[in-house]
Amino acid sequence: MKNLVYCLKQFILNLIYLLWHLKLAKKRHWKLKQLLDSIGIASDIGTIYETDFKYVKDKFFRDWRPWMVNLAVKDFRDDCDGYAAFAKWVARKKHWRAEYWSLFRKGWGHAVCLIWQGNVIFLMDTKGVRRFHSWERHFSQMTGKIKRWY
Repeated sequence: MKNLVYCLKQFILNLIYLLWHLKLAKKRHWKLKQLLDSIGIASDIGTIYETDFKYVKDKFFRDWRPWMVNLAVKDFRDDCDGYAAFAKWVARKKHWRAEYWSLFRKGWGHAVCLIWQGNVIFLMDTKGVRRFHSWERHFSQMTGKIKRWY
């Protein structure tokens, strides 16, 4: 039931944001296609993180996972949810296996995306792109639960 409420909240937030910025969304949609076309391998996402993304904490809605068109409207300024969602979106468009994960501990949460390419698993988050080894190695301070969304 918690997942249903979370997904419904995400849908409503994204829909309201999109409708509020519809004219701008139509203008910015081309940027998503341009970025997608520039990615050949999973590690290319890191270059886009460095050149086009800017980390900004969510001001109004904690834990908001923006739709890609909304991320483009926000000029690719978002927190870890936006970074992970972008990587997941690219992977889906490129037909790569990918999973969106949320990591929790008391008073703290983080979103990441794992992408499989051949025998290599890449971890995508606000720190960029790196080879994934284990949750303990990358997030030793994490003592809470780990949840795979899709």
